[in-house]
Amino acid sequence: MPRLMPLMVRLISAIWLTLLYTAEVWSACSSPWGRTGQFQWNSGTSKVRYCNGASWTDMAQSTGSSCSGTAAGTLNYASGDMRYCDGTNWINTKGASLGSCTGTTAGTFNYNAGLPRFCDGTNWYQMGAAAAGSSPPALAVDSSTVARVAGTPANGVNVTTASFTPPSNSLLVVAVSADTHSSSDITVAVSDSASGSWTQAVQRGYSSPGGWAGHVSIWYSEVASGTSRTVSVRRTSGIGGTNRISFMTYIVTNYYVGSPIGATAGGADGVNNITPTAYSSTEPNSRGFAVAVDWNALGTPTSTDTANAAHYASEVSVMSVFKASNTATAGTSVNFNFDAAGTSTASWNWVAAEIKGEP
Repeated sequence: MPRLMPLMVRLISAIWLTLLYTAEVWSACSSPWGRTGQFQWNSGTSKVRYCNGASWTDMAQSTGSSCSGTAAGTLNYASGDMRYCDGTNWINTKGASLGSCTGTTAGTFNYNAGLPRFCDGTNWYQMGAAAAGSSPPALAVDSSTVARVAGTPANGVNVTTASFTPPSNSLLVVAVSADTHSSSDITVAVSDSASGSWTQAVQRGYSSPGGWAGHVSIWYSEVASGTSRTVSVRRTSGIGGTNRISFMTYIVTNYYVGSPIGATAGGADGVNNITPTAYSSTEPNSRGFAVAVDWNALGTPTSTDTANAAHYASEVSVMSVFKASNTATAGTSVNFNFDAAGTSTASWNWVAAEIKGEP
């Protein structure tokens, strides 16, 4: 008996299936409507097709053996090919090789970079022929990104943005910088007035490996429905009441819904002007974000990246940055520039995160 794919899937007319690990994105097909990366069994043509974000595309490549006794629309993996039953024969979908899938279970399939693909244990293969319009829309930083806010609250007291309304199906990214004691850490939490769910992607502080004073962290929340809200950051432990908290809130569109974060990184340095290589991109069409704190508070820092910076005299200097353009391909080294004011020794703590675009 042929080995079934990890979860055997039956595709039936009028029932939509989102591919394993596929983002539920808003790019869609019409006649009938469908989300990017979804399969449909088309009873009219007896073929399985997928939505590439612009049009429905059949996945047939060649006709195989009889599938008598198997329900039309049944999909499985056998003999190194992903295939489906059209009611009479197995229809093979194996197309062009898309590179190594070493370490991935044979029969695994997903939707990536505008194409459905499966792994045969050695390589990824496109399922069906290439289709026009298969490139996903580019990840973008929305122009309505919220203004920086800051304060010196007691522990448990919020620092809060003005009200704003993000688009539906967008990602909120919060970059937090904070002053700390010279030899201790703080913890922070992020929330919003629309009861969104917030996740910390990466953080650094004094106790991090090689860490210096000053807190930096990046948080995110997925917005399914765009409603008016405010975003708040509060210190949950550490010295409160005098130490500064400052943060930026960014709005990102056309991101990888359900799996927005790729690589993360962080570091510390005493050099005034640094350009560390933060990470190697994990996906095409991603964008790098970073946040840094100069605990020596030399003045307002600058960057060759798109930056928003602030200086709080005798307290701390902070900066949030993102890359001016998307990283086109996976495996690309991504660096960020943090340039402290003047030429004196700085005290940098920084973190970075890759925000992934639609697959």
